[in-house]
Amino acid sequence: MLTSLNTFIMNSKDSKNIGADWAAKLKSDMHHEGAQIAVHIITSMPTDKW
Repeated sequence: MLTSLNTFIMNSKDSKNIGADWAAKLKSDMHHEGAQIAVHIITSMPTDKW
């Protein structure tokens, strides 16, 4: 019996300036790759959002 696992993509950034376009790009990449799960990792928290 075969079990299908979800496909995921991961994106990482080393920046304090997170633009709104990053989420849109990740969603676009997710759709293009046929992934069901997307993970976005940043190495530092942006100071303007927190």
